[in-house]
Amino acid sequence: MVEYGGRNINGTVKDLFEGVPSYTSIDIVLGPGVDRMADAVTYIPEQVPDTVVCCEVLEHSPKWPDIVKAAGRILDPEKGVLLLTCATIGRTPHSGLDGGPLRGFEHYKNVDPMEMSNVLEQAGFQEFEMEVLDNKGDLQVLAWKKERDDVR
Repeated sequence: MVEYGGRNINGTVKDLFEGVPSYTSIDIVLGPGVDRMADAVTYIPEQVPDTVVCCEVLEHSPKWPDIVKAAGRILDPEKGVLLLTCATIGRTPHSGLDGGPLRGFEHYKNVDPMEMSNVLEQAGFQEFEMEVLDNKGDLQVLAWKKERDDVR
């Protein structure tokens, strides 16, 4: 399992996966919760993960489509799952460094759900579910590399 953007700024999902044998948290900046400093776009894990988690990262990167496509490349093609959350329309800009006000040198752009849908398809995800929580400006995505015949 790989977590993109694992630096604990205002909370972490790492605790939810306690006991997962091969959990690697990467971030472009070292800090609490980070196992390896790496760019998600170019990171190649030692083992093929069956899950990639990416929470509240994409709105802070102009390369967010490349991050989603990187997850599609490294995930197990038979059982790979992407779990991500990001800011969408209506979310107030905030800093990726500390969650406070956005600084002039920082990138911030809410992710459009239609654009996310296109990028997921380009990344090779066969099936996905998206939910927009309008009252919070949250976009939640669960995407699978293979169709989920066995779940229906």
